[in-house]
Amino acid sequence: MITSAFYVDNSLLQNGIADNRRQNGLRHCLIRQGKMKRIIFYFLLILFGYRNLVSANNEALFENANKLYKEDRFNEALLLYLELIDKGITNVDLYYNLANTYYRINDSGYAIYWWKKALKLRPNNEDIKHNLRIAEKKILDEFIYTEDIVETLQKNISSKITIYQSQIMFLSLFLIFFIYLGIMRLRRVKRRRIYRRVRNFIFVLLVISSALCIWRIWYEENYVYGVILVESVNAVSEPKGDASVISIIHKGLTLRVFGIKDDFYQVLLPGNILCYLKKDSLGII
Repeated sequence: MITSAFYVDNSLLQNGIADNRRQNGLRHCLIRQGKMKRIIFYFLLILFGYRNLVSANNEALFENANKLYKEDRFNEALLLYLELIDKGITNVDLYYNLANTYYRINDSGYAIYWWKKALKLRPNNEDIKHNLRIAEKKILDEFIYTEDIVETLQKNISSKITIYQSQIMFLSLFLIFFIYLGIMRLRRVKRRRIYRRVRNFIFVLLVISSALCIWRIWYEENYVYGVILVESVNAVSEPKGDASVISIIHKGLTLRVFGIKDDFYQVLLPGNILCYLKKDSLGII
């Protein structure tokens, strides 16, 4: 019986083909991953480049507005500040300068409104408080508003820590706590009692900061305030045009807002009198 001089094991051949396929698949996978990494890199490069460009444009716009303000060209400066507001910029200096500009053109209502928004972000700023005291002396209405215990407590808290600071503190403690738990799990130390005490201390701080954040969120949702922006507005008894007038309120007065009904805000006048004001007459802080 004659046998072939060249004998090939079919199983080895199939294994070789399978290995080549796996290598080719791995090669294609690596190529795809490389392409994906390049795409992500260019996307992030474009994104950060665009953000830097936008930020530079906004800074230039802000500097131009400040320059116009210093040259007493208040109406032109106002347009540039409002352009930044329309872009969604949230900044204490922008609010403060915008309020100063409104005050310079004798619009105390919008001046008080923007100073109060600036004070909300930086409660301990003495310049803002000083300007507000001067502007509020020009308010025609002499309503005396009595704060409740919640408002007094919130004022004391906000004088110590801002909303932004409380959020940063919570996030920082949250990360520190879980990193510390990971370190405790990975490291086996003899003096474990000390580690537990430190862990418990961080946890207590985390609970306090989270409670503070929850309090601030609850307060912001339930205690809403607005400033009268028009020269005068009728405070009416019902949310309709022909309702009886309770009082006439003038520009610059700050009132607590309880809700919205149709085209009216429900507000609280001094003396715990509920009334309604047209929505376009009030700016929510």
